[in-house]
Amino acid sequence: MTAPRTRGAGAGYPSALPPHPLICGLAVGVPGGNLAAASQAAAYSLSQPPVPAAAMPSTWSAGWSNALNAFPSPQRAKVVVFAGYLGPQQTDPYPDDPGSQTWQLLYQDQKAMSWLIVPEDAIVLHNRSRDDTAAFRLRDYIWVRADAPVRQGTEEESQQARFLVGTFTSAGELHDSLIDTSTASAGSGILCAPTPECCPLHRTG
Repeated sequence: MTAPRTRGAGAGYPSALPPHPLICGLAVGVPGGNLAAASQAAAYSLSQPPVPAAAMPSTWSAGWSNALNAFPSPQRAKVVVFAGYLGPQQTDPYPDDPGSQTWQLLYQDQKAMSWLIVPEDAIVLHNRSRDDTAAFRLRDYIWVRADAPVRQGTEEESQQARFLVGTFTSAGELHDSLIDTSTASAGSGILCAPTPECCPLHRTG
């Protein structure tokens, strides 16, 4: 059993009832898009943090407390959740383009054939959790800004084709379309993040 956290500077959370790691991570990650800080904030609330001990802050940050206090605001940026298997980073095929950026591949099936490509800086939180139906019993979940451009494709495409062929859509629109074509209700999106298992019409094998 985890020892209760008490009020006071440097004592941990600003409340005796600590928020869930999800809320801690989103509160810190959504406003500034700082994935590392969001991961640290979420990990701080876990007894076995998923980040190296050397990277862990010794106390709960005052800035994180401010982020938590602001989290209930209806004006905060909206996010959606996608599930799968994180792959390598990708870069735009034209590095001289001033708008070029780094992208993250998220494979959506156990054959690593279908993928979702997401701007790395649009990912505000990540969690790798146990899932007995997934390869190696682990599945990745990423929280992505709903207005971020994303695209689905398959390994039959070249790296350049990933950016030059097909249509990018917003993460929010893609998430909603996957939920609409699945057997899950739209209200369960955060619990049934779009995966080939959850969304059978988008299964690729």
